[in-house]
Amino acid sequence: MDETIAAEGRTLKEAVDQACATLNIESRELEYKLDPEHFRGGAETVRIIAWRRSVPVAKVSSDVEGFLVRLMDFLGIEGRVSAETSAGVLQLTLDSEDEALRDQKGERLIEALRHVVSRHVRTVAPGLRFRFEYEQAKERRESGMIDVAKKLCARVLERRRPITLRPMNSFDRRLVHLEVAEHPELGSCSLGEGAMKRVRIYLIEDESSRDGDVPAAGDRHVPPSAGDAHDLDATRSSAEDGDA
Repeated sequence: MDETIAAEGRTLKEAVDQACATLNIESRELEYKLDPEHFRGGAETVRIIAWRRSVPVAKVSSDVEGFLVRLMDFLGIEGRVSAETSAGVLQLTLDSEDEALRDQKGERLIEALRHVVSRHVRTVAPGLRFRFEYEQAKERRESGMIDVAKKLCARVLERRRPITLRPMNSFDRRLVHLEVAEHPELGSCSLGEGAMKRVRIYLIEDESSRDGDVPAAGDRHVPPSAGDAHDLDATRSSAEDGDA
C-alpha cells in the first residue's frame, strides 16, 4: 500500500473528492476505507483513509499485450507484439512489415492503434505511464535522420562554413555525431542545456567556426545515450533550416 492520507467531508463524495485533490489523482485511481475511529463519537461528517491504487504491472503488461494482439487480429494485421516494463513505464512495441501499415493510411492506422491502446491502459491501470513504439517507424526515422546528417556534412565541406542545427533530442544528436565522426575533416559538439540541445557541425581546422560557443560537457563526438526519437519531419526541418 502506498502512503495513506486522511480526508473528511460532509458526504462520502466530498471526502473522496478531497482525497483525490490531495493526491492529485482521479477517483478511479483511489482506494479508501472508512475511518472507524471517526464514527465512534457519532460524527456528522465522513472521514476516510485513502491511498493511490497500486498497479500490478506484470498483469497489466500481459493484459495490454493481449489486447493489442486481439485488435490486430480483428483488423487483419500481421505482426509481433512485445511488452516490457522499466522504471515504472510500460512499453509496448509493435514489429510489423504488413503492407497495410506502410503508406500514409498506415501511419494514421498506427496512430489510431496507439490511441485505442492508450485508452485501454488508462482504463485497466489508471496512472501507469505508457509508451507505444512502432519498430518500423523508428527505423525509418533513424534512416531519414542519417540521410539528413550526410547532406549537412557535405554542405559544410562544400561551403567551408559551420552549421548549427535547431534543438534536437539525444537520439537524433547521437545520429548526427556518429555521421560527423565518419568525416576526418569535421567535428561536432552539442550546445546548450537540458534535454534539447543544438548541434554544431564545423571544420576542425577552423577553430573560429565555433564563434565562442561552449560545447555541452561530455557531448562532443561521443553523444549521450539515445533518448526517444521524435517525428522525422520535425527533425529534418531542424537540420535543413540550420544557419550556415
